[in-house]
Amino acid sequence: MAFGEPGGIALHGAPSAGVKERVLAAVFQKRMTAAETVGLWRGVETDIANGVLVEHTVPLVDLFRAAEALVQLHTAETGARTLDILHVAAAQALGVTDLVTFDQRQQALASRLGLRLATI
Repeated sequence: MAFGEPGGIALHGAPSAGVKERVLAAVFQKRMTAAETVGLWRGVETDIANGVLVEHTVPLVDLFRAAEALVQLHTAETGARTLDILHVAAAQALGVTDLVTFDQRQQALASRLGLRLATI
């Protein structure tokens, strides 16, 4: 998820697989119940309908080319993994200025690329 989208927060994916994975991981880790996720997803759907979250797509070929370049330039220094890099590459492709992530490797990569890290 990334901030900086005029009129809303850019969300790549519907909702992003990464967001969904983290929520379901919280259920697995017993930090959230399955019932709680129902309300969370309703909130996401409402935010999409109201334009708070704005869905975007990035052509995969462009995304993977950008990610490959980021791997070459930054992985040795940041330790960023493939999904970290794809997330940041998508943010760049969407032209956002702020990135929401709790992953330290994504944070390091995003900072190196001049993206601001949004706090929530």
